[in-house]
Amino acid sequence: MPVGEHLEILNFRSKYQYQVSSVGIELPITILSGARKQVSLVAKVDTGAAFCVFQREYAEQLGLYVESGLRQTFVTATGRFQAYGHNVTLSCLNHDIESTVYFAGYHDFPRNVLGLQGWLDKARFGLVHYDRSLFLSRYDD
Repeated sequence: MPVGEHLEILNFRSKYQYQVSSVGIELPITILSGARKQVSLVAKVDTGAAFCVFQREYAEQLGLYVESGLRQTFVTATGRFQAYGHNVTLSCLNHDIESTVYFAGYHDFPRNVLGLQGWLDKARFGLVHYDRSLFLSRYDD
């Protein structure tokens, strides 16, 4: 972009001051299922992850039968794993997003991840890591 050209101004509805963590930037999330059950957890923001993936235990707490979801094989630097997609509502910083997320097929899955599809593709997201500030709005706000 040429110097002096007008830049677009972004507006956000929420600002979150996060703590430095050994696993990255983490956000408080609530997952709501169609059965009006909900579970709260902490999830890592991972712009390199294609999808949102959560620990199996959270699906079970929501009353979801994990294997009834859409089966997907994920390949990572450390290996492969199976996960199952379910339609839920993700609530983060007072923003609700209906999404398909995946729950790990086994119990020892080590983390919860907010990825590109299902979360970041439905939000406006800003980050100033120097200040430990994360900014968020729904994409359509």
